[in-house]
Amino acid sequence: MASERGQWRVSQDPVTFAQRPLDMARLMAAATCPVVLGAGEHDGLVSRTDLAVYVDQPRIAPDRGHNVQVEDPEWVMSQILSVTR
Repeated sequence: MASERGQWRVSQDPVTFAQRPLDMARLMAAATCPVVLGAGEHDGLVSRTDLAVYVDQPRIAPDRGHNVQVEDPEWVMSQILSVTR
């Protein structure tokens, strides 16, 4: 969001649409710590099946969408703590 002449408008850097696809297999192979991959139960962009390609137990946040970190930050923290304690 950006303020312009006393009103708000949506703003976005056009470079966000120029992202290259991630080489997830390479990233996972290079990881030197536990990796947790998760998604919201109602995520329209990433599914359990998508994540299961890379981890044995994908974490799925109940009744959440694509932005779990915004919708339920406590759930995200619980997943991080589950592999750091």
